[in-house]
Amino acid sequence: MHAAFEGKVAFVTGAAGGIGLATAKAPCWGASVVVADHNEELLNEAAEKLREEGHQVFDRFININLRGAWNCTKGELREMVAQGRGAIVNCSSIGGIVGSPGRTAYSASKHAIFGLTQSAANKGIVINAVCPSKVDAPMTMRMTNNYDPEL
Repeated sequence: MHAAFEGKVAFVTGAAGGIGLATAKAPCWGASVVVADHNEELLNEAAEKLREEGHQVFDRFININLRGAWNCTKGELREMVAQGRGAIVNCSSIGGIVGSPGRTAYSASKHAIFGLTQSAANKGIVINAVCPSKVDAPMTMRMTNNYDPEL
């Protein structure tokens, strides 16, 4: 593990197989690794293998949902404060209001968006968070199809 990567996030494309997957598995990272690939089915299988090997899934939710909103809000605020006005809408979820068994990391990341949204309001900039419920999207279908009320 390289200390230079500790606490950092590495983004690996083509991570569903081959060199991309081998790169995501590299023991030297020491960083949280976000994986992406155009083949969603193979990517999900690769991500599951990575989780089984001890890579952080939790970090993936935080890095995508919260860190993505943080980075966007930070950049947007910089511009809006300079112009003296603006409005930001962050995307949370019903999962950010009501926790759901088996969805701990997702719910935690979406709950955190509320803290970000409430804390970032600055100098006349309006910031809100939307919390949609079930939406017809691939992620929702995966979550619904895999729902286990016992978790």
